Amino acid sequence: MLAEICEHFVEHSDVVVSEQGASLRSEDWAIDVTTADERLMIEIRTENDQMLAATRTMFAEHLFYFAGDEPFTLEWSIPAPKVRPPGFHEATVVGSKIVTPRMRRVILAVDDVTPFVGGDMHVRVLVPPVGRVPVWPKLQENGRIGWPEGEDELLVRVYTIRSVDQEANHVSIDFLQHPKPGVATPGADFARDVEAGQRVALMGPGGGSLPAAKSILFSGDETALPAIARMVEEAPVGTTIKAIIEVEDAGEEQAISHGEPVSVEWLHRS
Repeated sequence: MLAEICEHFVEHSDVVVSEQGASLRSEDWAIDVTTADERLMIEIRTENDQMLAATRTMFAEHLFYFAGDEPFTLEWSIPAPKVRPPGFHEATVVGSKIVTPRMRRVILAVDDVTPFVGGDMHVRVLVPPVGRVPVWPKLQENGRIGWPEGEDELLVRVYTIRSVDQEANHVSIDFLQHPKPGVATPGADFARDVEAGQRVALMGPGGGSLPAAKSILFSGDETALPAIARMVEEAPVGTTIKAIIEVEDAGEEQAISHGEPVSVEWLHRS
């Protein structure tokens, strides 16, 4: 497991391996892992309690993933309180709109949009079963997220925050409608059938921040379009940007605004 930790986190942090274990360092946290009596001893340090809780949950989820089907126990010196997971935000649907024939936008109201402004832009969208009072996840003592099961099971999908309206405390998320015969598309179905007043939740944000560069090339298809469009629109003035975007046809092209000219090349599969 220690080898898997090092192999994975080298992409996300500075990893130093020693005979005793490994140290992982990022801008937000420091994690030291040492081996002792067939166990891993883990110490996490962050600047504040909120980041500590988020880092512990992140690391716990990775450890159980690395363990796979092997027996595994994780205990912390201070057990995680059974509260909502870090980065949890309840939200209410206030509207939806058709952006293009294959893209629908859902607008959500949250109490505070500050966490979604700048920086990371990916979130988990949590949708409870229609007609049931939402049962939201809570932390387990080992730091992992305890998800509701059975009739209360949530639909959970990762999407990009397309835009943020700070005055209205609204966030918008674009959902690609990509029907495939015989393939379930629950996220797309939610966006198609959603109604104002429906309660959902967001977890995050995390990942997908704007690269720090003077010249940026974006390329992707419709699944990447919400992230590309947001990063183009939020890029600092003076950034040279070229975007190559593949869509089905001309009807799927979207207007992407920016303070300066942006070179956008649309590729049509049809």
